Amino acid sequence: MLTIQNVSFSYDKTPVLRDVDLNIVQGEIMCLLGASGSGKSTLLRLIAGLEGDYIGDIHLNGQSIKSIPVHQRDFGLMFQDFALFPHLSVADNVVFGLKMKSLSTIEQQSQVEAALKLLGLAKFSERDVTQLSGGEKQRVALARSLAPQPRLLMLDEPLGSLDAGLRERLMIEVRDIIKQVGLTAIYVTHDQQEAYAVADRIAIMHDGNIVQVDTPQNLYQRPKTPYIARFLGLKNIFSPSVFGEQLHTDEKADAILLHPDGLSLSDEGQLQGEIVERIFRGNTYRLSIKIDEETLVFNIESNQPVPDIGSHVIVHVEEDWVIALNST
Repeated sequence: MLTIQNVSFSYDKTPVLRDVDLNIVQGEIMCLLGASGSGKSTLLRLIAGLEGDYIGDIHLNGQSIKSIPVHQRDFGLMFQDFALFPHLSVADNVVFGLKMKSLSTIEQQSQVEAALKLLGLAKFSERDVTQLSGGEKQRVALARSLAPQPRLLMLDEPLGSLDAGLRERLMIEVRDIIKQVGLTAIYVTHDQQEAYAVADRIAIMHDGNIVQVDTPQNLYQRPKTPYIARFLGLKNIFSPSVFGEQLHTDEKADAILLHPDGLSLSDEGQLQGEIVERIFRGNTYRLSIKIDEETLVFNIESNQPVPDIGSHVIVHVEEDWVIALNST
Protein backbone atom coordinates (compact mmCIF):
# COMPACT_ATOMS: atom_id res chain seq x y z
CA MET A 1 0.00 0.00 0.00
CA LEU A 2 2.72 2.47 1.03
CA THR A 3 6.22 2.46 -0.44
CA ILE A 4 9.06 4.62 0.86
CA GLN A 5 11.92 4.77 -1.64
CA ASN A 6 15.43 6.08 -0.87
CA VAL A 7 14.14 8.88 1.34
CA SER A 8 16.71 11.23 2.87
CA PHE A 9 16.00 14.38 4.85
CA SER A 10 18.05 17.01 6.68
CA TYR A 11 17.36 19.78 9.19
CA ASP A 12 19.68 22.76 8.61
CA LYS A 13 22.09 20.53 6.67
CA THR A 14 22.12 17.95 9.49
CA PRO A 15 21.08 14.52 8.11
CA VAL A 16 18.06 13.07 9.94
CA LEU A 17 17.01 10.34 7.49
CA ARG A 18 19.43 8.45 5.23
CA ASP A 19 18.23 6.45 2.20
CA VAL A 20 15.21 4.97 3.98
CA ASP A 21 13.34 2.16 2.20
CA LEU A 22 10.19 0.58 3.59
CA ASN A 23 7.11 -1.20 2.24
CA ILE A 24 3.86 -1.31 4.22
CA VAL A 25 1.13 -3.67 3.07
CA GLN A 26 -2.62 -3.13 3.21
CA GLY A 27 -4.13 -3.86 6.62
CA GLU A 28 -0.91 -4.21 8.63
CA ILE A 29 0.29 -2.26 11.64
CA MET A 30 3.89 -1.23 11.03
CA CYS A 31 5.75 0.03 14.08
CA LEU A 32 8.69 2.43 13.75
CA LEU A 33 10.78 1.60 16.83
CA GLY A 34 13.88 3.46 17.90
CA ALA A 35 15.58 5.62 20.48
CA SER A 36 15.08 9.37 20.67
CA GLY A 37 16.70 11.04 17.66
CA SER A 38 16.63 7.92 15.48
CA GLY A 39 14.40 9.62 12.87
CA LYS A 40 11.16 7.74 13.43
CA SER A 41 8.91 10.76 14.10
CA THR A 42 10.52 12.68 11.25
CA LEU A 43 9.72 9.84 8.86
CA LEU A 44 6.12 9.88 10.08
CA ARG A 45 5.90 13.63 9.47
CA LEU A 46 7.20 13.21 5.93
CA ILE A 47 4.57 10.58 5.19
CA ALA A 48 1.89 12.85 6.65
CA GLY A 49 3.07 15.80 4.56
CA LEU A 50 4.04 17.90 7.59
CA GLU A 51 7.63 18.14 6.32
CA GLY A 52 8.83 18.62 2.75
CA ASP A 53 11.99 19.03 0.67
CA TYR A 54 13.10 15.45 1.06
CA ILE A 55 15.09 13.36 -1.39
CA GLY A 56 13.47 10.18 -2.71
CA ASP A 57 9.75 9.48 -2.97
CA ILE A 58 6.76 8.08 -1.13
CA HIS A 59 4.04 6.20 -3.02
CA LEU A 60 0.52 5.33 -1.91
CA ASN A 61 -1.04 2.55 -3.98
CA GLY A 62 1.53 3.20 -6.70
CA GLN A 63 1.02 6.99 -6.85
CA SER A 64 3.53 9.55 -5.56
CA ILE A 65 2.14 11.70 -2.73
CA LYS A 66 5.09 14.08 -2.64
CA SER A 67 3.13 17.02 -4.02
CA ILE A 68 -0.21 16.25 -2.33
CA PRO A 69 -1.11 18.67 0.52
CA VAL A 70 -1.69 17.32 4.02
CA HIS A 71 -5.45 17.83 3.99
CA GLN A 72 -5.83 15.92 0.70
CA ARG A 73 -3.91 12.80 1.75
CA ASP A 74 -6.84 11.42 3.76
CA PHE A 75 -4.57 10.24 6.58
CA GLY A 76 -5.48 10.11 10.27
CA LEU A 77 -2.98 11.51 12.78
CA MET A 78 -2.72 10.99 16.52
CA PHE A 79 0.00 12.47 18.70
CA GLN A 80 1.28 11.98 22.25
CA ASP A 81 -0.33 15.14 23.62
CA PHE A 82 -3.68 14.17 21.99
CA ALA A 83 -4.13 17.81 20.72
CA LEU A 84 -7.73 17.98 21.92
CA PHE A 85 -9.63 21.26 22.07
CA PRO A 86 -10.34 21.92 25.77
CA HIS A 87 -13.25 24.26 25.08
CA LEU A 88 -15.14 21.64 23.03
CA SER A 89 -17.14 18.60 24.05
CA VAL A 90 -16.10 15.04 23.23
CA ALA A 91 -18.44 14.91 20.22
CA ASP A 92 -17.30 18.30 18.93
CA ASN A 93 -13.67 17.20 19.17
CA VAL A 94 -14.42 14.05 17.21
CA VAL A 95 -16.44 15.83 14.51
CA PHE A 96 -13.63 18.33 13.91
CA GLY A 97 -11.80 16.07 11.45
CA LEU A 98 -14.97 15.50 9.47
CA LYS A 99 -15.62 19.16 8.72
CA MET A 100 -13.02 19.18 5.96
CA LYS A 101 -14.99 16.50 4.10
CA SER A 102 -18.03 17.14 1.95
CA LEU A 103 -20.42 15.42 4.31
CA SER A 104 -23.90 16.38 5.39
CA THR A 105 -24.61 17.07 9.05
CA ILE A 106 -26.44 13.75 9.29
CA GLU A 107 -23.44 11.88 7.80
CA GLN A 108 -21.07 13.65 10.18
CA GLN A 109 -23.25 12.78 13.15
CA SER A 110 -23.47 9.15 12.04
CA GLN A 111 -19.68 8.78 11.75
CA VAL A 112 -19.10 10.50 15.09
CA GLU A 113 -21.60 8.19 16.80
CA ALA A 114 -19.97 5.14 15.20
CA ALA A 115 -16.48 6.21 16.33
CA LEU A 116 -17.63 6.98 19.89
CA LYS A 117 -19.42 3.63 20.12
CA LEU A 118 -16.35 1.80 18.83
CA LEU A 119 -14.19 3.43 21.51
CA GLY A 120 -16.73 2.97 24.31
CA LEU A 121 -17.33 6.72 24.56
CA ALA A 122 -21.02 7.02 23.63
CA LYS A 123 -22.04 8.11 27.13
CA PHE A 124 -19.33 10.82 27.14
CA SER A 125 -20.57 12.52 23.97
CA GLU A 126 -21.48 15.88 25.56
CA ARG A 127 -18.87 15.86 28.29
CA ASP A 128 -16.14 18.51 28.36
CA VAL A 129 -12.79 16.89 27.55
CA THR A 130 -11.18 18.58 30.57
CA GLN A 131 -13.32 16.31 32.77
CA LEU A 132 -11.86 13.12 31.30
CA SER A 133 -9.09 10.86 32.56
CA GLY A 134 -5.89 10.32 30.60
CA GLY A 135 -7.15 7.05 29.16
CA GLU A 136 -10.48 8.60 28.16
CA LYS A 137 -8.68 11.49 26.43
CA GLN A 138 -6.57 8.97 24.55
CA ARG A 139 -9.73 7.27 23.32
CA VAL A 140 -11.24 10.60 22.22
CA ALA A 141 -8.09 11.39 20.24
CA LEU A 142 -8.23 7.96 18.59
CA ALA A 143 -11.95 8.37 17.85
CA ARG A 144 -11.24 11.71 16.17
CA SER A 145 -8.57 10.07 14.01
CA LEU A 146 -10.86 7.17 13.07
CA ALA A 147 -14.09 9.11 12.43
CA PRO A 148 -13.09 10.36 8.92
CA GLN A 149 -12.33 6.75 7.93
CA PRO A 150 -8.74 7.50 6.82
CA ARG A 151 -6.81 5.49 4.26
CA LEU A 152 -3.85 5.37 6.64
CA LEU A 153 -3.71 5.90 10.41
CA MET A 154 -0.51 7.32 11.92
CA LEU A 155 0.17 7.34 15.65
CA ASP A 156 3.20 9.12 17.15
CA GLU A 157 3.95 7.90 20.70
CA PRO A 158 0.18 7.80 21.38
CA LEU A 159 0.55 6.28 24.85
CA GLY A 160 3.73 8.08 25.90
CA SER A 161 2.08 10.40 28.42
CA LEU A 162 0.18 7.66 30.27
CA ASP A 163 1.29 5.72 33.34
CA ALA A 164 2.70 2.22 32.86
CA GLY A 165 -0.38 0.27 33.98
CA LEU A 166 -2.79 2.21 31.77
CA ARG A 167 -0.36 2.12 28.86
CA GLU A 168 -0.09 -1.67 29.07
CA ARG A 169 -3.88 -2.05 28.94
CA LEU A 170 -4.48 0.51 26.19
CA MET A 171 -1.80 -0.81 23.83
CA ILE A 172 -3.84 -3.99 23.47
CA GLU A 173 -7.06 -2.02 22.99
CA VAL A 174 -5.49 0.19 20.31
CA ARG A 175 -4.34 -2.84 18.32
CA ASP A 176 -7.74 -4.53 18.64
CA ILE A 177 -9.57 -1.40 17.46
CA ILE A 178 -7.28 -0.87 14.46
CA LYS A 179 -7.72 -4.50 13.46
CA GLN A 180 -11.48 -4.36 13.97
CA VAL A 181 -11.76 -1.37 11.65
CA GLY A 182 -9.35 -2.97 9.15
CA LEU A 183 -7.03 0.02 8.85
CA THR A 184 -3.43 0.20 7.75
CA ALA A 185 -1.43 1.95 10.47
CA ILE A 186 2.04 3.29 11.25
CA TYR A 187 2.78 3.34 14.97
CA VAL A 188 5.80 5.21 16.36
CA THR A 189 7.27 4.31 19.76
CA HIS A 190 10.57 4.05 21.63
CA ASP A 191 9.28 1.20 23.82
CA GLN A 192 9.95 -2.33 22.56
CA GLN A 193 7.28 -3.94 24.76
CA GLU A 194 4.69 -1.58 23.28
CA ALA A 195 5.92 -2.39 19.77
CA TYR A 196 5.77 -6.15 20.45
CA ALA A 197 2.15 -5.83 21.65
CA VAL A 198 0.84 -3.60 18.86
CA ALA A 199 2.73 -4.35 15.65
CA ASP A 200 2.42 -6.91 12.88
CA ARG A 201 5.93 -5.91 11.82
CA ILE A 202 8.54 -3.67 13.39
CA ALA A 203 11.08 -1.45 11.63
CA ILE A 204 14.01 -0.67 13.92
CA MET A 205 15.45 2.79 13.27
CA HIS A 206 18.93 3.94 14.23
CA ASP A 207 20.77 7.11 13.20
CA GLY A 208 18.30 7.86 10.40
CA ASN A 209 18.36 4.36 8.94
CA ILE A 210 16.07 1.36 9.09
CA VAL A 211 18.36 -1.40 10.31
CA GLN A 212 15.95 -4.36 10.53
CA VAL A 213 12.33 -5.07 9.60
CA ASP A 214 10.65 -8.19 10.94
CA THR A 215 7.79 -9.60 12.95
CA PRO A 216 7.99 -8.96 16.71
CA GLN A 217 8.81 -12.61 17.44
CA ASN A 218 11.52 -12.91 14.77
CA LEU A 219 13.03 -9.58 15.77
CA TYR A 220 13.31 -10.63 19.42
CA GLN A 221 14.60 -14.10 18.64
CA ARG A 222 16.95 -13.20 15.76
CA PRO A 223 18.31 -9.64 15.95
CA LYS A 224 20.87 -9.00 13.22
CA THR A 225 23.36 -6.62 14.85
CA PRO A 226 24.84 -5.95 18.30
CA TYR A 227 23.07 -2.56 18.36
CA ILE A 228 19.65 -4.11 17.74
CA ALA A 229 20.21 -6.81 20.33
CA ARG A 230 21.24 -4.27 22.99
CA PHE A 231 18.36 -1.96 22.11
CA LEU A 232 15.96 -4.87 22.67
CA GLY A 233 17.51 -5.47 26.09
CA LEU A 234 19.55 -8.54 25.13
CA LYS A 235 22.85 -8.20 26.97
CA ASN A 236 24.79 -11.43 26.39
CA ILE A 237 26.90 -10.24 23.46
CA PHE A 238 30.46 -11.50 23.12
CA SER A 239 33.29 -12.00 20.67
CA PRO A 240 32.93 -15.42 18.97
CA SER A 241 36.29 -16.42 20.45
CA VAL A 242 35.24 -15.93 24.10
CA PHE A 243 33.47 -19.27 24.44
CA GLY A 244 35.05 -20.88 21.40
CA GLU A 245 36.23 -23.98 23.25
CA GLN A 246 32.89 -24.63 24.95
CA LEU A 247 30.42 -23.61 22.22
CA HIS A 248 30.20 -24.10 18.46
CA THR A 249 30.24 -20.46 17.36
CA ASP A 250 30.31 -18.75 13.98
CA GLU A 251 33.87 -17.49 13.68
CA LYS A 252 32.87 -15.29 10.73
CA ALA A 253 30.43 -13.29 12.88
CA ASP A 254 31.46 -9.96 14.39
CA ALA A 255 29.79 -11.02 17.65
CA ILE A 256 27.54 -13.69 19.09
CA LEU A 257 24.43 -13.36 21.23
CA LEU A 258 23.74 -16.04 23.82
CA HIS A 259 20.00 -15.48 23.82
CA PRO A 260 18.56 -15.58 27.35
CA ASP A 261 15.72 -17.85 26.18
CA GLY A 262 18.32 -20.53 25.42
CA LEU A 263 20.09 -20.44 28.80
CA SER A 264 19.25 -22.51 31.86
CA LEU A 265 20.82 -23.94 35.00
CA SER A 266 21.52 -27.65 34.67
CA ASP A 267 23.55 -30.52 36.07
CA GLU A 268 25.11 -30.79 32.62
CA GLY A 269 26.10 -27.85 30.45
CA GLN A 270 28.87 -26.15 28.56
CA LEU A 271 29.65 -23.22 30.89
CA GLN A 272 30.50 -22.94 34.60
CA GLY A 273 30.42 -19.83 36.71
CA GLU A 274 29.42 -18.06 39.90
CA ILE A 275 26.16 -16.26 40.64
CA VAL A 276 27.07 -12.63 41.37
CA GLU A 277 23.57 -11.12 41.31
CA ARG A 278 20.08 -12.47 41.98
CA ILE A 279 17.07 -10.17 41.58
CA PHE A 280 13.51 -11.27 42.38
CA ARG A 281 11.04 -10.14 39.70
CA GLY A 282 7.83 -11.87 40.72
CA ASN A 283 7.45 -14.97 38.59
CA THR A 284 11.18 -15.01 37.74
CA TYR A 285 14.61 -14.34 39.17
CA ARG A 286 17.14 -12.50 37.04
CA LEU A 287 20.55 -14.09 37.51
CA SER A 288 23.94 -12.64 36.63
CA ILE A 289 26.59 -15.34 36.37
CA LYS A 290 30.32 -14.56 36.18
CA ILE A 291 32.12 -16.90 33.77
CA ASP A 292 35.86 -16.12 33.68
CA GLU A 293 35.87 -12.40 32.82
CA GLU A 294 32.39 -12.32 31.25
CA THR A 295 28.88 -12.11 32.74
CA LEU A 296 25.76 -13.89 31.49
CA VAL A 297 22.30 -12.54 32.37
CA PHE A 298 19.07 -14.54 32.09
CA ASN A 299 15.87 -15.34 33.97
CA ILE A 300 14.74 -18.52 35.68
CA GLU A 301 11.31 -19.24 37.08
CA SER A 302 10.93 -18.41 40.77
CA ASN A 303 8.81 -21.49 41.52
CA GLN A 304 11.93 -23.66 41.49
CA PRO A 305 14.94 -23.73 43.86
CA VAL A 306 17.17 -20.74 43.11
CA PRO A 307 20.84 -20.85 44.18
CA ASP A 308 22.19 -18.07 46.40
CA ILE A 309 24.68 -15.40 45.38
CA GLY A 310 28.15 -16.95 45.46
CA SER A 311 26.93 -20.36 44.33
CA HIS A 312 28.89 -22.12 41.60
CA VAL A 313 26.55 -23.31 38.85
CA ILE A 314 26.52 -24.97 35.44
CA VAL A 315 24.83 -23.18 32.53
CA HIS A 316 23.35 -25.14 29.63
CA VAL A 317 23.32 -23.28 26.30
CA GLU A 318 20.97 -24.46 23.57
CA GLU A 319 22.90 -24.31 20.30
CA ASP A 320 19.92 -22.92 18.36
CA TRP A 321 19.99 -19.86 20.62
CA VAL A 322 23.61 -18.92 19.85
CA ILE A 323 22.91 -16.07 17.41
CA ALA A 324 25.52 -14.70 14.99
CA LEU A 325 25.58 -10.90 14.86
CA ASN A 326 27.24 -8.63 12.32
CA SER A 327 27.81 -4.90 12.49
CA THR A 328 26.46 -4.30 8.97
